[in-house]
Amino acid sequence: MISDGTFRAVALSVELGFTSNGHEQVAILWQLQEGHVGEKLAWYGYFTEKGTNIALKGLRAAGWKGDDLSDLSSIIGSEALLVIQNEEYDGKMRPKVRFINRLGGPVIKDTMDQGAAKKFAARMKGAIKAFDIAESQPKVSGKPVAAAKGQAKRPSNDDETDSTIPF
Repeated sequence: MISDGTFRAVALSVELGFTSNGHEQVAILWQLQEGHVGEKLAWYGYFTEKGTNIALKGLRAAGWKGDDLSDLSSIIGSEALLVIQNEEYDGKMRPKVRFINRLGGPVIKDTMDQGAAKKFAARMKGAIKAFDIAESQPKVSGKPVAAAKGQAKRPSNDDETDSTIPF
């Protein structure tokens, strides 16, 4: 059985068809190139009200170019990263392609230049400090625990060290 994980794969074939409910769907047959080399499994995308954007995102990540769904040939032979998770279906565990990701790391549509990054970092300093303080508090069942009355406040790192140290 294919384990849960992210694996590089190559697209062997792609088909358009219909689900048992009559909805349009697309299937891409993938062959794993690492981890479970040679294993084949399919990804399915559905063209329903909720599924269309997910299907189109998967097709783009799989290498589809253009705007003509009747021509998906640009996918065949392309490589991508498949996120695989096992799930129970009809009482049996089976691997399922949950996501298709492009090779080469994350893609950001509009990256920040250095000036925008500095402004963003300055704006986020308060949120980061609040996050760090909240994370440093003792917790029971994921909730912060209030200090008992009369209990001395434990000094924070800020109280013990020079705040000009950059770490």
